[in-house]
Amino acid sequence: LRVLELGAGLGYVGLHLACLGASVVLTDLPENEALLCRSIAANLETVSAAGGNACFHVLDWACCGKGEDCSTQWDDYDLLVAADPVYDLATTQHFVACLTALLKSAAAAA
Repeated sequence: LRVLELGAGLGYVGLHLACLGASVVLTDLPENEALLCRSIAANLETVSAAGGNACFHVLDWACCGKGEDCSTQWDDYDLLVAADPVYDLATTQHFVACLTALLKSAAAAA
């Protein structure tokens, strides 16, 4: 199972899926990269034992709203997950724009 997590935060959801054997790309803003990479490293043994894997990539939802193509590199996944990803109107708008771009890209690739 190939999973793309949007707004991974601390990585709780994505790392749990990886511990169940999924191949997970945890995405978030650049300022969360160090924290998420530490979380991935701390769980590497458990993830590997389950046959899963996890990695981090930057994905800024605001890029989708600015007309930048943020979708083509993210269209090869079986499942998109997001847990409590928005906290204000601007974040909600960016999330919806990004999710829309990702779903359109996936539909076009199918």
